[in-house]
Amino acid sequence: MTPYSNIYNPLDTEKSQIRLVTIHPKDQESQQIRCDLEICSLDEKPHYEALSYVWGDQSHPLEILLDGQVFLVGLNLASALGNLRLADRPRRLWIDAICINQGDQEERSSQVLLMRQIYSYASRVVVWLGIDTPENVSALNLLRSVKEMIHVNESVDGGETPSQSDIAKVRNYLDTDMSTKESHSFLFRDFLMQPWWGRVWVTQEVAVSSRATVVIGESELEWSSVFNAIETIAKSGAVPSQVGSPLYRKGLSSMNSVWNIVELRRTVKQGFIPSISTLIAANRQAATDPRDHVYALLGLAKENDNPLLRPNYLDSNPASAVFLFLIEYSVRVENSLDIICLSQGRIRNDLPSWCPDWTQPPRLGWNFSSDLSDFAPFPLIPTYISLLSNNLWHACGSKSAAARIIRSPPTLACKGLVVDVVEVIGEPIVMGHLFVWNRHLINLHPWETLLLNHFEGLKSKATQSANGQSIFDVSDQYHRLVASLAETPNFAPRASVSLAMILRSQNALSKLTYSSYRCLQKLRRKTRPLFQGFHFQYITGGPLAEAYVRTLSTNRLSNGMTIIHESHYKLFWSKVPKWLNDPATTSTAQFQKSLVENMMLSTCARTLVLTKKGYLGLGPTNAQQGDLVCILYGCSVPVIIRKYGQHYRFVGESYIHGLMDGAAVDQPSLRDTMEEREFVLR
Repeated sequence: MTPYSNIYNPLDTEKSQIRLVTIHPKDQESQQIRCDLEICSLDEKPHYEALSYVWGDQSHPLEILLDGQVFLVGLNLASALGNLRLADRPRRLWIDAICINQGDQEERSSQVLLMRQIYSYASRVVVWLGIDTPENVSALNLLRSVKEMIHVNESVDGGETPSQSDIAKVRNYLDTDMSTKESHSFLFRDFLMQPWWGRVWVTQEVAVSSRATVVIGESELEWSSVFNAIETIAKSGAVPSQVGSPLYRKGLSSMNSVWNIVELRRTVKQGFIPSISTLIAANRQAATDPRDHVYALLGLAKENDNPLLRPNYLDSNPASAVFLFLIEYSVRVENSLDIICLSQGRIRNDLPSWCPDWTQPPRLGWNFSSDLSDFAPFPLIPTYISLLSNNLWHACGSKSAAARIIRSPPTLACKGLVVDVVEVIGEPIVMGHLFVWNRHLINLHPWETLLLNHFEGLKSKATQSANGQSIFDVSDQYHRLVASLAETPNFAPRASVSLAMILRSQNALSKLTYSSYRCLQKLRRKTRPLFQGFHFQYITGGPLAEAYVRTLSTNRLSNGMTIIHESHYKLFWSKVPKWLNDPATTSTAQFQKSLVENMMLSTCARTLVLTKKGYLGLGPTNAQQGDLVCILYGCSVPVIIRKYGQHYRFVGESYIHGLMDGAAVDQPSLRDTMEEREFVLR
């Protein structure tokens, strides 16, 4: 018999039944929280609100009365119930910890499938952030004031960007109004530090809601107002002076949760239904039960009724099994192996190298909210960054996955082509501190040296022409662009608006960047005469210098969705303006800025890879000499794997220039140089 079995009557899953809890008004004589349960069907469209909150610490539960019986709830929920009950009338809500019999694992599994309906049918989703501390209320009032200063249609809910004049007005307000400075600090130190922002379930709960309200104690503000105010503050670049400290970094990372929820709300309103693998890849939230990394997003996906993904909270179905079922679904239903690219080859005892571990989501190279080691790169596949992106790469051509999964031991047997063997590995680029531009300049110099030394023995194949650019020219132009970018106010890569807020110390940054540039020039003077005149040809055609530029940027602009065309490449060599975002400059400067942004993002947490045949690319930082570069059927990008006994281990995804568009599969001249093989990955 499960706990509280005398309270919970069975639900009829055929009728989409749920329970609703009614909170009785405040009792003037007693502070006891009194609630009643009732069963109803979602098909009848009952009127209720739904609570979005964090369970929090359950070690010291508090008593409430539920249907006249003592019922234990966590401290955070007890606070929410006490603050949300009305003075003069009952209030009807759906609250998971009360409305679902948590001791019945089968009921938990069946109710998860109704989550989307529960939150979308609710008249309002109440986002409970906690009690009304002076700091949190002050931050909420600041957001309310900022929202009143700007002109954005709330009904758009993130679809309309604040104007430059509004952004400037808000920045001036935050920088000059002394009364707001403390509230501004509380926004990052307290409001955005609330655990709710990092919870995986909140993504669906708010994304599907018709209306959402953020509540702190007895203060509240509409979700759209909260988002529009935070977006404007972020774009203004105004930050408290302490924002770079570890205490504040979690608050900065919470801003990415805000953007993720807003993007999902937009997709829901547009009727776009993403795949579960795309949703999970784009989500970086935490979950108490690791299985919820998959289950919490099923309601937003198009395949929430597939047997492989059906929620199952029984002890016989651990998280590792759920993750493997997701890979199997992707292989069998989507005919794709793209999802294994998120693994990065990390090994966990109960997971093979090709299965991502969503209990430890990769920390992206520009994430300043965590420590400064063990970063993972931004995914090469655009849909794994933004739900609305299209996949640019088709390395496997039209070949769908030819793979099967063996359960014991967990094994992925898949067909593909052996492209080449890794011969040279560069020094990995990991930028985990404030002066990222300076660090990037220093790290790229060994790559230039590596390329020149590697091709030194190929001088007979090079042309000594005065025309065209060399590797040295690429580095010189790139360094000039980065030095100019260091003077650009409010520069922010696409992945994190919060980064712009950290990098406010422009003068010190510019001086350090130019100092690094001068030091690099001294290092390169002795080498320059040896290689300046040689213009090597790339293996798939065209100059090596061009292949290097396209490799550093993974052949994309900073939006991650635009291939660099020939006209774009020519603009790379244009004269560099003093400030890349000066309003007086032309679109050329904007392109240069976009390209440099993507060069930084693409190379961060990756290393330069050269193969025996002469292919150039970017690979995972744990790649080694002797690893195989392969194209697996059903995988959009080339991968790197490593021989391990009688099988292979997955190392990570890679960008290999000239092989991203299916040429290895579709062009007989290239296809004939490669061996088809079945790889057994563990």
